[in-house]
Amino acid sequence: MMSGAKVMSDEVVQLTVEKIAAGGDGIARLDGRVIFVPRTAPGDHVTVRLTENRARWARGQIVEIQTAGAGRVEPPCPHFADCGGCGVQHLDGPTQLAAMTHGIEDALARIGGSPVPVRPLEAAASRFGYRNRVTYTLRRDRGNVVAGYHRLRGPLLLDIDTCPLAEAAVSEAWVALRSCWGKGASALPAGREIRITIRAAHSGDVAFWVEGGTAAGNPQRVMNGVPSLRSYWWKPSREPRQHLGGQATLDERWDDLDVPLLPTAFLQVNREVSATLERHLDDQVGPTEGLDILDLYAGAGLRALRWARAGARVTTMESGKDAVETGRAVAAADGVSVDARLMRVEDGLAEMGHKDLIVLNPPRGGLSTEVAELLVHSSADRLAYISCDAATLARDVRRIRDAWSPVFAQPFDAFPQTGHVETVLWLEPASP
Repeated sequence: MMSGAKVMSDEVVQLTVEKIAAGGDGIARLDGRVIFVPRTAPGDHVTVRLTENRARWARGQIVEIQTAGAGRVEPPCPHFADCGGCGVQHLDGPTQLAAMTHGIEDALARIGGSPVPVRPLEAAASRFGYRNRVTYTLRRDRGNVVAGYHRLRGPLLLDIDTCPLAEAAVSEAWVALRSCWGKGASALPAGREIRITIRAAHSGDVAFWVEGGTAAGNPQRVMNGVPSLRSYWWKPSREPRQHLGGQATLDERWDDLDVPLLPTAFLQVNREVSATLERHLDDQVGPTEGLDILDLYAGAGLRALRWARAGARVTTMESGKDAVETGRAVAAADGVSVDARLMRVEDGLAEMGHKDLIVLNPPRGGLSTEVAELLVHSSADRLAYISCDAATLARDVRRIRDAWSPVFAQPFDAFPQTGHVETVLWLEPASP
């Protein structure tokens, strides 16, 4: 069999799970191959049906757990067995944290090219109820409505009434929306499939951002049916977005700042761990008076505002218009000067001169080849790369290794019960 050849299989085998891979799947071995099995724990002895066979690896699914590993617990969510959302709810906290740390260490060594010191992971105090933003998919089919998350296996949706990872305000708004949307979810925008993002502010107020569909439905019924709803926006499939109700922005309090959030402005989903991460950045940067800082993929740029308050000269780059406009509004209200640029990093990085610090916080896919090449030729004293994906972080480290040497990585448990982890990697110019 060729190494890339994919062969579907129904072979049933007995396996012992050794560890958890980045992303949350268990890893076992069979005849020299690596076998990935979701929802398994280290030490599990399991009967597994192989669903996908390749020459060097395979995927399988649990048929039966013969003996449970020491880190296995009963997941509290009733949807866990079928839901494709959080993948490690069956592992206790220490096992989750150990798996995340190993995943970062392994990715940086194996993909990045050499080991990097990884400091102890900063655990989240709240293991559930931490997400301030959740996106649900709603499908209509012959009068039936299914709304929730994608199933663990296959393209179908799983109807979700509550999600234990969501903040209470998000869950309450979702329950209220499901109760008021009417037959066929007719109060929501029409269309076979739409996506509904619910974002909660610190106050418990929420905003809705609905994508897809062809007609607005009954916005007033939605506004009346969800008492906490303060801002309701809709982006039709082929038209500009429309403000359907409430305020244009959601009033948030973040990092000691009043933030009028536009519908697609990015903030971290875990406010508690985000604050811990920001304290880490402050500690590592030290006094910012007089520093020249470049913050790339900056979102609303709230970190930049904090550092500018303390006397730094900060330039931000962000391609999301809502995020930049949100940050500019906060800066204006606070009387802080930040050079907030609405642009792609690819289009602006080359013109930047020497910087004392460059901060990177790209999307999960990491840096483009162009940005990586520009960083190789950039002039800066330090680089802080914030990533939610260990594999793309490690890939990018390899891309820029000729110019930048990793110093250490600090992981943060920003997404408990999932296979994802937030990491800050500090780098310094490579020795000539």
